Amino acid sequence: MQPERMVLRGLVILLVSAGFCYLLAKYISTPILALREAAQRFSEGELNYRIGGRFAGRKDEFSELAATFDKMTEKIELLMKLQRQLLGDVSHELRSPLARLGVALELARKQSGEAAQKSLERIGREAEALNSLIGEVLTLTKIESGIETAQTAPLDLCRMIQKIVSDADFEARGSGKSVSLKECESMTIEGSEDLLKHAVENVVRNAIKYGPQNSAIEVALRKAGSDAGNALEITVADSGSGVPEKELSNIFDPFYRVSNARERSSGGSGLGLAITRRSVLLHGGSVYASNRETGGLIVTINLPLRPDARP
Repeated sequence: MQPERMVLRGLVILLVSAGFCYLLAKYISTPILALREAAQRFSEGELNYRIGGRFAGRKDEFSELAATFDKMTEKIELLMKLQRQLLGDVSHELRSPLARLGVALELARKQSGEAAQKSLERIGREAEALNSLIGEVLTLTKIESGIETAQTAPLDLCRMIQKIVSDADFEARGSGKSVSLKECESMTIEGSEDLLKHAVENVVRNAIKYGPQNSAIEVALRKAGSDAGNALEITVADSGSGVPEKELSNIFDPFYRVSNARERSSGGSGLGLAITRRSVLLHGGSVYASNRETGGLIVTINLPLRPDARP
């Protein structure tokens, strides 16, 4: 056999083998890529996404896996719908009696004498605390279950922080305290304004609650250090009693209370900082607390910036 014919035959065999390997690799990789895309879209909250139709005509393990995936997503979607309905029902059933209690209290205040006013005021405060607790429990449950997701949009974070500080300072003046904005770099973040506003407000109100009389709470928004990359940080510092070092990582747990002056006697449900951490995590960020050298606590929220964030 001539060498040219042998080379030609070898090239033909090589091309046929390469084509066969390509088709085989595509046949195997296509369903894997489809399953990966489906899992990604499902994890991002697209619970009604299904892939069964993309495997029509296949009778192999991949089609069986796709059918199993679709059954799983259908069950999860149903469970999420039932959970949403349950939360709505629970919210209505718990808050309706409180609303009626509020009406009854107003009537009692008008019909009773001065001797009963103090007791009625106490009942009113406890009812408001219970209503607040119900709201925070429901919010935390929605976030942790994935029902409350971060519907993101471009957000002017400095403008949001300025409004929070202005409102908080007005509230703090009633107890002889103040809230000031020490630094506010103009920048844009991709996020949910409702969740982030709630997260920062919880930290600021926590600082107001535990700050001593005639104290100042300082809030700042700035670019994070160069080692943190394209990120920002929000800091809220008070001059209260601080938190024992061994308990700093626990204050973001639901219902956790430290062993010093930050006790239930100061009010609150113990859920505010837990909601803050869950909301920040939904945005790909982190939050931590540390004691200030001069006394008090400083809470730092780190968040990723948009690529086109303004300096």
